[in-house]
Amino acid sequence: KDTNYLFFGNFHTMEIKDFKAKLRDIIKSKESIYDSLSMDLYYLGKVLQEKYRLLRWTYTVFLVGIILSVIAFGFALKYYGMEDELLDAVTPLPKE
Repeated sequence: KDTNYLFFGNFHTMEIKDFKAKLRDIIKSKESIYDSLSMDLYYLGKVLQEKYRLLRWTYTVFLVGIILSVIAFGFALKYYGMEDELLDAVTPLPKE
């Protein structure tokens, strides 16, 4: 009775005939329909909460990585500079 067969996590491994039978049981009364829809909405919110938490963590790690990369590049450029060969390749020669 506590299993919500409208939630994809509960029916994705079921056979179609079993799923149809469970849905027929649910639609026998309005109360069971509303209970199933309420449970479905609740569990969808829980799944989305976890997804957004992971997405927020991923964005934070990405942003920290970008910032550290820029700092490391600036450090390398300041202390090691560009080699003269690289400068010659990108610097146009003066016209004579």
